[in-house]
Amino acid sequence: MSVLRKNSTRVGPGYPQVVVLVGATGDLSRRKLLTGLFHLTNAGFIPWCRIIGVSLDDIDADAFRTIARDSLDKFLTRKFSQSEWEAFAASLDYVPLAAGANALKEAVDRAEGSTRRRDAARPLFIRATKCRPSGRATPCPG
Repeated sequence: MSVLRKNSTRVGPGYPQVVVLVGATGDLSRRKLLTGLFHLTNAGFIPWCRIIGVSLDDIDADAFRTIARDSLDKFLTRKFSQSEWEAFAASLDYVPLAAGANALKEAVDRAEGSTRRRDAARPLFIRATKCRPSGRATPCPG
């Protein structure tokens, strides 16, 4: 049984999750969201989860994995094994915001295709950014 599926039959959603984390390289993501998602996937509360980071930083998936690992090492309050990290790292992908909507759609499609039940995968968008006045990188809604 996979490390990420410990409790998958008892708790959490009964379908795969694709999490799109907007602002993935920012402080909130590093301190709270990546560590929380690690804990939830590791405990099996989010079975078959895939996480796609999105931000203004022009980096690739490996650099995002490095950010995630550094975040866990710095902010996670419990120890974790190399196999737990490897399982989580395998669930991570990254799309720079400048790559555009088509690149993000392709990443979501790939993530959905890698889940156990592609037909049941449901994307979840988490915004980890501050709302800025119009004309800036992240405009306020309407």
